Amino acid sequence: MATRPNFIKVAIDGDAITLRGVEAFSEALARARSGLGDLRTPVLVLHGADDPIAEPAHSQALAREGIEVRVLPGKKHDLLHERGAAQVMQDVRAWIDARVPRS
Repeated sequence: MATRPNFIKVAIDGDAITLRGVEAFSEALARARSGLGDLRTPVLVLHGADDPIAEPAHSQALAREGIEVRVLPGKKHDLLHERGAAQVMQDVRAWIDARVPRS
């Protein structure tokens, strides 16, 4: 029997998301990566260090000029629905405020 990558096993056995959901995400990520060089807007990518579904290295690979990646210690996959979500939102707001001029 062929082995599955760990993130797919977690998704199926843990019933977190369906296999098709994983495939659709992978396809969307490939399309997004191909267009990252064309972005002219700053991007913030947040990833939980303890994410059981996707490796932080996948997000870290997106980092480049204009794309800031933050791996959050103690966080998992659903950053806005975990303990400490209010702090995550404050950090996102501060990041936006530092880049968007106020009138």
